[in-house]
Amino acid sequence: MKEKKVYHYDSDGQSGVFTLSEGVVTKFFSQQDRRYGFARMKNGKSVFFHLNNAELMEPFGVETLQWIPRFYTYSSSDRRIEDPKQGDQLVFLIRHEKKGESAGVWSTLNEYEQAFQRCEEHVQHEKVRIRENPYYRAYLKGKARHIQDTLEAITKLSADPRLIFERFERETLTGGWEPCEGPCKTTVS
Repeated sequence: MKEKKVYHYDSDGQSGVFTLSEGVVTKFFSQQDRRYGFARMKNGKSVFFHLNNAELMEPFGVETLQWIPRFYTYSSSDRRIEDPKQGDQLVFLIRHEKKGESAGVWSTLNEYEQAFQRCEEHVQHEKVRIRENPYYRAYLKGKARHIQDTLEAITKLSADPRLIFERFERETLTGGWEPCEGPCKTTVS
């Protein structure tokens, strides 16, 4: 089974792509003064989780063609994670503490799968956009900068005699860039 990945940034300023752990809820105490439970991971270990650490998930674009689910804290107006029940599947980041491992930030497996599906849709949408209207980069001569825009905009800029471009690149369907001749209509492979 493929590892579940998530983009996350925490209160310590750490950010990046992390592998999620999975577990099945064995107990959850829903009383107002408790709101915590335990989930059993595939390796048989039991981990503690608290409702305060529950977060929703949404698509996040790391790059044009790389989208990945990420946790986000919901406000009072957003939908919420329901109280988990015995047998519910969770995904979470492991937090190492003095008492042992616990689930830090967590969500439901269903929430993760919905966010993952939306990520796939974003990638497909971007591929269509690139096929129909890719971005181009025009690098200014003698400068370490470029202008990135549509072919139409780059063509208009290239008519300005004050701007001298030394090279051009076109966006590709793999999420990269390839050299191309000046601002001319070319096809994207």
